Amino acid sequence: MVTANTAFDDLDAALCGNTSQAMPDSDLTLDTTEFLTHMLLIFTGALSADRNVILPAHAKPFIVVNNTTGSPSAFNLTFKVGTGAASVVISDTDAHMLFSDGVNSVYKVS
Repeated sequence: MVTANTAFDDLDAALCGNTSQAMPDSDLTLDTTEFLTHMLLIFTGALSADRNVILPAHAKPFIVVNNTTGSPSAFNLTFKVGTGAASVVISDTDAHMLFSDGVNSVYKVS
């Protein structure tokens, strides 16, 4: 049984939590718990090519920052879920609000 305090703590984490994820130099499948318990996802690491971030099948708004590095310049991160019918490419280091429908589409909100 989930208590009200636990539910409020979970909601607080989902709305205010942040995490820094070191990208491997390959595509990354994001962990469900990490995705659901953090609003801000900051991606770091040295990449040698554009990479995909595969999201869990859960509908959720979230914010991403692409702080990865590369040579001679940073590479793109493409966020997708499911079949990836609609995906979002982030190429700069600005914070971007995205929304995943949890099925097959990710949309850029801002």
